[in-house]
Amino acid sequence: MSDVEYKDHRIVGDNTYGYKEIKPAGKGSVHLSLRGKYTTTQMAQRAIDSYVEKVKVTKGVKTD
Repeated sequence: MSDVEYKDHRIVGDNTYGYKEIKPAGKGSVHLSLRGKYTTTQMAQRAIDSYVEKVKVTKGVKTD
């Protein structure tokens, strides 16, 4: 289980210590809050979920 697609991101192994990294599914880069190493795929998925939820809430807010 080295490469997992999850919500327009790829979770890949670092091939050395077993940590996971989040990469973009296509071109571009990931947001700063998603960069770094994760110990498990589930931890990376939670970080993606948190980021996607934050972006969705921010885009849905209307100001007067």
